[in-house]
Amino acid sequence: MIVYTLKCENNHGFEEWFTSMAAFDDLTATGKLACPECDSTRIEKAPMAPSVSGSKESQYDRCQSMAEAPPCAQACGGGCMPR
Repeated sequence: MIVYTLKCENNHGFEEWFTSMAAFDDLTATGKLACPECDSTRIEKAPMAPSVSGSKESQYDRCQSMAEAPPCAQACGGGCMPR
């Protein structure tokens, strides 16, 4: 399965799941894919931002790296208890 962010000719944005890239192409070519808001069948893929995982250190990790004993809310601003 693949999810696409789509938009219609009226700039309504929505997401749809497809079994393959070819399934999206087939549905749009035959006019069987419609905007859920206005029923337009002129649909195209919208630009999507890539999913990027960062190495951002959590508040809890910062507290631990400073060798503070939880709860350390006074020193680091809170939010550092493990989940």
